[in-house]
Amino acid sequence: MTTRETLLALAERCEKAAGPDHRLDVLIENALGLAKFKRFPDTLIGDSDYIRCDIKPLTASLDAAMTLVPDGHEFGFQVKRYHDGAGCEVGVWREGDDGRSWSVDAEAATPALALTAACLRARAEALSNGEGE
Repeated sequence: MTTRETLLALAERCEKAAGPDHRLDVLIENALGLAKFKRFPDTLIGDSDYIRCDIKPLTASLDAAMTLVPDGHEFGFQVKRYHDGAGCEVGVWREGDDGRSWSVDAEAATPALALTAACLRARAEALSNGEGE
């Protein structure tokens, strides 16, 4: 079962990434139960040495990242140029059945990384609100 802390940790890794990260894609898909992965033998180093051919490029493609937007949520993003270079800010929000609304934001080096991070934060928020995945 995916925990809120796992989702938030993955979102933070997205926000800190300098660019697309295949290993991070693997960890996200595994955490969300989107796919199962077989681990390489223990002779290899790293916490994400998995094999799988059809991993979605969540951190590289907006199309792939958009598949993570939770049902019932909306999102918007704005590409900005910061004083230290380019970046992207994304918001994902939801209006609940009870009229309450909430939103989460994320900033990252690319639009795909920012959207992936925001979607992970939205899923974590949904878990906190008892909405499940």
